[in-house]
Amino acid sequence: MKILDLITQSAGENDLEFVLIGGHAINALGDRRQTRDVDILVCEKDKQVWKQILLSMDYELFNDSAAFMQFNPGQIEEWPLDILLVNEETFRELKANASSINIGGEEDILIPSNNHLIAMKLHTLKQGDEIRRLKDLLDIVTLLRHGNIDIKSEEFKNMCQEFASDEVYEEIINLYEK
Repeated sequence: MKILDLITQSAGENDLEFVLIGGHAINALGDRRQTRDVDILVCEKDKQVWKQILLSMDYELFNDSAAFMQFNPGQIEEWPLDILLVNEETFRELKANASSINIGGEEDILIPSNNHLIAMKLHTLKQGDEIRRLKDLLDIVTLLRHGNIDIKSEEFKNMCQEFASDEVYEEIINLYEK
């Protein structure tokens, strides 16, 4: 994927790191679902450098908040790009448990562990975006199956309670068992 090769190259040139998250990370694990953008996770301390890199690649910034930046491509053949910003401790933990995988580019890309991807999806569900709800629930089910995670384990239940709610846990159980 051209944009990931460009991001990898720019990250290397600027001593930056990133982790691929979202739909492309889930697809890299073997699922094939539609996605309309590329999502990466970076350390918030590097926000301004990432912003300048992407602007120099003709990306247009259209959403800039404390935890998130979104860019549209200047060229039609590129992907929209979402950047999740996290503190340094969170970034280090995600990176330490990440796997290196090649998704068809020149370089391998880091993707988070199953548990971290699930935690991010649970957190998104907690935010209450009803438009994305079913897609995020189905992504969690895919990740649970891929990771051979026991959905009735205390560990998974606790994860749901920490990052979402008991109601979300019950929703996942019902969807998983269908």
